Amino acid sequence: MIKTITNEQSSEADAAKDLESLILKENEYFKHADDVDISIIPSVQCFGQNPRDVDIVFLMYDKRQEERLLQSTKNNKIIRSLCVTIEVKNHSGDAVKFEGNKCYVKYKDKWHDVTSQSEKQKYSFRKYIEQNSSAELPWADNIIWLRNVLKSNGPK
Repeated sequence: MIKTITNEQSSEADAAKDLESLILKENEYFKHADDVDISIIPSVQCFGQNPRDVDIVFLMYDKRQEERLLQSTKNNKIIRSLCVTIEVKNHSGDAVKFEGNKCYVKYKDKWHDVTSQSEKQKYSFRKYIEQNSSAELPWADNIIWLRNVLKSNGPK
């Protein structure tokens, strides 16, 4: 089952609901499946960490039997669980630039390094879990979601 966990009105909550819709558009199975849990959590606060704010945390756990598990297209690896921090940017294409492996967005007249921000959020989330839970520390990855940038305007 897929669920967006929020009761707030914010751009992060809107993005989380849009992400849920995009997933369901690609695969209706997740709407009522009880053997795959997907949680999309916007505006996560990792108190005591820097940075504290994470726009969206995406969690997935696949409880299906081996032959029915999700498989990645690269190397045909089986994906049983997934934890991703998502930095959401609503900037238009002219306010986004790429230099090498870095992504920057423009705020007023200054360029902000979103790649470093996103990377730091991943570690803030992991550190927060480590300090506040007895749960096994998840492997987490991070992505930047440029909602208003066409793929053709992305890095080459």
